Amino acid sequence: MDLRVGEPAVDDPMGAAGWGPRRRVRASVIAALLLGGHPEAVRGPAAVRLVGAQVLGTLSLDYAEFQHHLRLKECRFAETIWLYGAHTRQVSVIGSALVGLDASLARIDGNLRLIGNHVDGQVSLAGTHVIGDLRLDGARLRNVGKVALNAPRLRVENDLSMQERFRAEGEVTIRGAHVGGEIRMEEAELENPGGIAFYASRGDFGSNIQASGLAARGEVRLSGAKVAGLVDLRDARLISPGGDALIAHRAEIGASLDCTKDFRAEGRVRLTGSRIGGNLNFGGARLVNPHGFALDAQDLSVAGRVHCNHGFHASGSVDLSGSTVRSSVSFHTAVLTDPAKWSLALWHARVGLLDLRSATKAAGGVNLRHSVLNVLRDEPATWPDTIVLDGLTYKALEPADMAASRADWLKRHREGFLPQPYEQLASVYRQTGQDGDARLILLAKQRERRRRLPWYARAWGHLQDAAVGYGYRPERAIGWLLGLLVLGTVVFSLWPPTAATTDPHPVFNPVVYTLDLLLPVINFGQGKSFIPTPGLQWIAYVLTAAGWILATTIAAAVARAVNRN
Repeated sequence: MDLRVGEPAVDDPMGAAGWGPRRRVRASVIAALLLGGHPEAVRGPAAVRLVGAQVLGTLSLDYAEFQHHLRLKECRFAETIWLYGAHTRQVSVIGSALVGLDASLARIDGNLRLIGNHVDGQVSLAGTHVIGDLRLDGARLRNVGKVALNAPRLRVENDLSMQERFRAEGEVTIRGAHVGGEIRMEEAELENPGGIAFYASRGDFGSNIQASGLAARGEVRLSGAKVAGLVDLRDARLISPGGDALIAHRAEIGASLDCTKDFRAEGRVRLTGSRIGGNLNFGGARLVNPHGFALDAQDLSVAGRVHCNHGFHASGSVDLSGSTVRSSVSFHTAVLTDPAKWSLALWHARVGLLDLRSATKAAGGVNLRHSVLNVLRDEPATWPDTIVLDGLTYKALEPADMAASRADWLKRHREGFLPQPYEQLASVYRQTGQDGDARLILLAKQRERRRRLPWYARAWGHLQDAAVGYGYRPERAIGWLLGLLVLGTVVFSLWPPTAATTDPHPVFNPVVYTLDLLLPVINFGQGKSFIPTPGLQWIAYVLTAAGWILATTIAAAVARAVNRN
């Protein structure tokens, strides 16, 4: 029966108060038809199809079993529709105005279509089992401050669709649900400020969650959920100021989590302990949670790449501590603006390639303590003022040819002098055949260590540095030897020493005599044959001591060149 008059403004079920008695149908009549009130009138496939009616009374089909298709279109119901525990083939309520619908524990052997309805109350599908599709496309659910769609433990064998401008004012919960196909929520609008907008924790979803363009004011929860495919949140807007915009704690996503294009989150994005089989992509996204976590992804495991690049902007800390990323983590052209203690925390992480070439240097510090990287890619212009490198290990640097700048990079370590960052960097340079750069870094290590010593130790350190660069500048030793040789030659030419004995002795030679004093392992016979005059004995002592020191330094340098570690 179709009771419409053909004028859209008049036929709108939201204005059904003006419909006359000719458009009124008792709910009990509908129930009687479905339950076999007139079986002799049935011809062909049985169904009840009612369009444009104002339904009076309560349509109560609790625990009923009926094989007929119930199709109610553009109707208005003054009371809740009850299908609690019912068993039927297919139910379609389309474009109608409801005050509620309860089909909890029902079994629908076909599709359950609740398309384009306006519901001022709750739709309850707790424990409902739908063999086909569940469709709420274009529906408007309004239960402000309460639960608008209550579907915990829902089971849908095919797809769950809430798209085509689906809107809910109140919580949408499918907690613990099973959906064998896709969940489609493109362009959906969820409003529950200060509460949970979408609750899908501990759900088991056999395909994708397609939610591009989703607008949610309130928390979106996927904690403990298992998604066999991808989660698509491109262009989504998740707003939960001061709270959690997206929670996917210990979720398992078989493919990728895509939060790209114009994705915006106001509040924390929490992915702690989750497992992602593809990529985690925040390229171009904007995360806002000042003085808190913008992205909290501790103990995350990603089989592919983590993209926080292409203009990624985080106002708040980004924490990937303890995470394992098989491929790369990229912050190329990213902007980290929050001056928190750590703008980026990546300690105890394992990453293939880490790209820190952000658009500007991080406003706060960067913590890389005890992380293991294959490749570290960065540039001096974006090094933060504070960085923690203690225990960080890596196999390669890109670019590698900036040892002098890297010495300044190491000085930014915030926790005082620690030798390991210097030794790690020098080791990488040695392994790539850049021995000169390795010595430069080890020299920088000694100089940084010297700054923290007592004054008398610093004085000795300055002497070692000036003389031989702590042994890492052996060419200085040769220069000092030549200088001292010239000094001794001039002094002893002007004031030659006296013969040690009256026995026959070689002819005095100031050059050879000075070499005898400077080179402790070589004896030319001059050093023992002549004695400096009393005023020049101290010069002889100084030359002998300097010779021992410089000769030892040269020997150590030669040993390092022969036996490379």
